[in-house]
Amino acid sequence: MVLTENQSGYIMIRAFIGIVLFAMCCFAPLIAIPCRAMVSVPVTDAIGSGPLVVANSSESKKRYQSLPYSWKQTPDYLNARSHQLLFNQVVTIVREKGGEVCVEIPDVYYKTSLKSQAMPLKGWVMKSDIIEFSTLRSRNVDVSKIPHNYTGGAKQKTIVLTMPCRVSCHVRTYSAGTRFSVKDEQKDYFVAYVFNTESNVYDTIKFSKKVCMLNSPRTRQQKVDVFIDLLKSWSHRKEGFIPYVLGGGSWLRTYVKDSIVKHPLRDYDGQLVKGKGNGYYSYDREGGDGSIKSGFDCSSLIYTAAHVSGIPYYCKNTTTLVNQLRKLGDGDRLEVGDLICFPGHVMIVSGVGKRLQIIQSEGYSERMKEGKVYESDAQKLFYNICADSDLVSSYRKKESLICLNADGKTETPIVNWSIYKLKSCWDIKSS
Repeated sequence: MVLTENQSGYIMIRAFIGIVLFAMCCFAPLIAIPCRAMVSVPVTDAIGSGPLVVANSSESKKRYQSLPYSWKQTPDYLNARSHQLLFNQVVTIVREKGGEVCVEIPDVYYKTSLKSQAMPLKGWVMKSDIIEFSTLRSRNVDVSKIPHNYTGGAKQKTIVLTMPCRVSCHVRTYSAGTRFSVKDEQKDYFVAYVFNTESNVYDTIKFSKKVCMLNSPRTRQQKVDVFIDLLKSWSHRKEGFIPYVLGGGSWLRTYVKDSIVKHPLRDYDGQLVKGKGNGYYSYDREGGDGSIKSGFDCSSLIYTAAHVSGIPYYCKNTTTLVNQLRKLGDGDRLEVGDLICFPGHVMIVSGVGKRLQIIQSEGYSERMKEGKVYESDAQKLFYNICADSDLVSSYRKKESLICLNADGKTETPIVNWSIYKLKSCWDIKSS
């Protein structure tokens, strides 16, 4: 049988359509269909290098919950926490695989090398921890009550938590940094809309003004002042301390004692991960209940406090910071809020004058065994640095920064360090 030209063309079109449909069925979970969603849990971990996909979502959830507070020399094939997202935060879903989705996170940028371009942060999260806008609309939920992220919606009246807050009717504690749309304001409290994920309606909840802050207009200096006051408050908790969490960006609870435990790092099958030198280690806390590990690393401490205070700071890591902010110039003076940065770590200048003070979230080490957010006099951290003039003089002379250990003994000098002006972030475009 000889086919006509039209018949051949028809068959080829049908075959092409069949191939496309087959490919869509096979690879649908990986097809990028960007859509907006909101985080529906108080805090969720975002994995940077790829999904933790396994046979079922419950096993994936266990793997997310097993992420340690911190680790040393994490091998590439063990996916690590890159960020934490908070309730009500709006993200864009770009990929899906099994029970996990890859989301683009607004208002945070990162660079992996000095020559690379700053890119919006992306990470994998559990699909069960977010709700798509389309799903909310299908349930007749008013998505306009979802608070805008930091960069958008200046006209929308919102509050942001400055410390953890328990909402009893939801049986949840929401992290510092969480935003809510405001319905009403009274003398001592705000009434805000809080989405109830069980009933799919907005509950109106009272938030004391002692635990939150309104997005009211402030000058740049006022925002820096709020930033420093907030960090001091986080650094001096009467009930304990906020722990260090690598990749963390939340605060749900404080700790009252050093309960950190150092373990040899294992893969997801329970096998020891062998490494060179000191090998691979993870850090966890005694009595862990399998819940989210809440805390800050050095960069996310700045990022979270800055966004609570209204400062347009978008740097996810120190590599991004050193390429986005301006260094202390010859005509500049050291100010509170300025950042001291060296490879892999950043600190905040919290007090100037004859008594130079520093706030940081320091990881687990022989010197700082518990790993926490704290404030300290510079003379306890650096050799021969007491006043702000000592630090600036050493910086201008390009001298090494010599750190001190817990016993006050000197450690290996830091040659590559700089001071960066926090206020220069207002001169940086986020994209």
